Amino acid sequence: MKAMVRLGIIVLGILAIIALLVPAVIQAAEPIKIGVIYPLTGGAAAEGRELRAGAELALEIANKAYPNISMTMARTQGSESGRAQIELIFKDHEGNPTVGADLAKKLILDDKVVGILGCYHSAVTKTVSACANNTACP
Repeated sequence: MKAMVRLGIIVLGILAIIALLVPAVIQAAEPIKIGVIYPLTGGAAAEGRELRAGAELALEIANKAYPNISMTMARTQGSESGRAQIELIFKDHEGNPTVGADLAKKLILDDKVVGILGCYHSAVTKTVSACANNTACP
């Protein structure tokens, strides 16, 4: 249980950083889309599901006001840039680096995400990072 809370806090921190980096031109009505790529099937599916639950908890804290939680982002509803809601788009990379890169490309080009988090596997992280940095994407 402590691991889930710690994971939720880490993911919330990542979401807060991404939300602060979003350009001010985003209007409050438009959600801030963040891609989340985890292994939801395959050998690390259990870990992927726990990571997803942590991200969903962080999303709930970020999008609703919880004045009793002693975190700046929890006290207000939505992001700091116009109180836009954050939307997470989950994808399953299956532990496959090529699938991860393809999903990153889809998230960037089709879903228009402002950031990507996750991966869990270092090999998938490497291909997704290269794709996100536009240095090498299949």
